[in-house]
Amino acid sequence: MWINDMKDNREIAKISDVKFNGDTGLSKKIEICGIYSNDLEFNFFIFLPDGVFDEVYLGWGRQYRFLRKTVSELADENSSYSIRKGRWGIHSGVYKVCGDTIIANSYYDICPFFTSCPFHRWGYMRQYIFRVVDSTHLVYLGNKDYECTHGYYPWREMNVELHFTPVDPSEMPSSKSKLKRKKWLRGENFNNSRKWTK
Repeated sequence: MWINDMKDNREIAKISDVKFNGDTGLSKKIEICGIYSNDLEFNFFIFLPDGVFDEVYLGWGRQYRFLRKTVSELADENSSYSIRKGRWGIHSGVYKVCGDTIIANSYYDICPFFTSCPFHRWGYMRQYIFRVVDSTHLVYLGNKDYECTHGYYPWREMNVELHFTPVDPSEMPSSKSKLKRKKWLRGENFNNSRKWTK
């Protein structure tokens, strides 16, 4: 099991083409102190200035605008973010900007027994692609999954329009992330200070 886990780690690291590289410059293209969502979808996307990314699933029938909770509280309940620790866990992501396109990778384990399995981390990655329309609108073009035992699955086309909802900075999650501890996710301009790796 441990040997398979190490093999999966190496395989995921090998295909991970999105790295932490400091400020992504996304804030010059779109508003990022808030969330991107669609009224017909029960999730939202977060893009933090230094490359931290996540999709927060709220559950069927639940939409952010009707929930009287902060983004940090919702991320704590529905993703790998921890309010107590003030950071993202390993099941979150990183994004990069290429012209008017945002490419994001999120990482997951594939243990069939329970989440946060210590043996099968990094067995699964999902790559998302977004197109910038203007400073407050994105199009979620689609995603594709990668599983170590299978390779890439077929591309899923979404074409979902996302609109920006501003959030008070005090209600946004921290950009501290456990992913920044992974050397294979650090790009050339990665700042190796403690504030990055906590």
